[in-house]
Amino acid sequence: AGLRPAKAKLLAAKPAPQNTKGQTGRTPKTKKKTEPQPRYYCICFYLAGPVRCWGTSFDAANVPVSLGYARSVYTHRYYTCAIRASKAVECWGSDLFGPTVTGLPLDLGPAVALALGPAYACALLESGSVRCWGNLTDVELPSDLGTVKAIAARSGHMCALTASGPIPGAARCWGANLYNQSSGVSTTVPVAAVAPGVRYTCILNASGALQCQGITGSEPQPDLGPVAAVSAGDFHVCALTLTGDARCWGPGISVHDSPPLDLGVAIRIFAGRNHTCVVTALQAVKCWGSVDAVTQVPADVGLVSSVSVGEKHVCAVLQGETDVYIILMYVCVSMHACMHACMMYAHTPNCWRTCFCSQFE
Repeated sequence: AGLRPAKAKLLAAKPAPQNTKGQTGRTPKTKKKTEPQPRYYCICFYLAGPVRCWGTSFDAANVPVSLGYARSVYTHRYYTCAIRASKAVECWGSDLFGPTVTGLPLDLGPAVALALGPAYACALLESGSVRCWGNLTDVELPSDLGTVKAIAARSGHMCALTASGPIPGAARCWGANLYNQSSGVSTTVPVAAVAPGVRYTCILNASGALQCQGITGSEPQPDLGPVAAVSAGDFHVCALTLTGDARCWGPGISVHDSPPLDLGVAIRIFAGRNHTCVVTALQAVKCWGSVDAVTQVPADVGLVSSVSVGEKHVCAVLQGETDVYIILMYVCVSMHACMHACMMYAHTPNCWRTCFCSQFE
């Protein structure tokens, strides 16, 4: 409803007979001037651009010159990884807790997504299989995992959205389970996204319903209505409503629940340890929280396509002179319809695409 392919051809209406001087015997009608209706676009694309990091976290914020253009970037406490335009993986920073940087497998193969833990890292390969390296004591991959279409990790547990098996698109988690953040996560229906935190896991259903289990603090989950996106920080959760409003809750919420007054419409959200960042409809990145080195976005960052939030640093894939591969574009009649469309299309098979809403004149 309210959607149609942007490339669809519009049939030209046959012009009505002109009656400017009453030739047809009817009184000419004065045409009402109508204001053009705004158009919102849900755009899904593969994009590669330069990576820019800021903050302080050993060498994790120092982007290597050898990286070149990247499709996506992923941060953790002491290290950062990116998927190059060629789908090769490169990591940099410190191996303080495990060989996540120096232990990168040389035969990894083309990757479409990454999930980083404190002493381990995993890659979702183009084939749909998952390959991990580092200290996998708590997060050894289940032998019956099969192929997946999305992966996510936080601290000592991991989650995935299955691509095969009896319920393709179902959520499955494993690893640390002290707070029931892993064992209870096994959905019987396809879901849109899964977001693991340190002591909890949140699942976003295809209908936009959000459910979290484990411990997210004493503050209950707010009544958000349908949700377009969710991101789990270490100890707080953030979600985007279908109107682009950012809402966060969880322990220590006083440093997370006050987005900037000039935030505008957010289209992507990223929760870290002590701060949160969003990408707005104007493709700007805005951050808030308790780490000044992170929340003060450098003036030269410019337009971004995606962001990843570490503990004390943030990295973004920049737009500008980038390689863009648009794979889907839909025209929507409202921002609400646009957010819903992007929520649905961003999590279809091969969901490592980027989807965002934007309004053009």
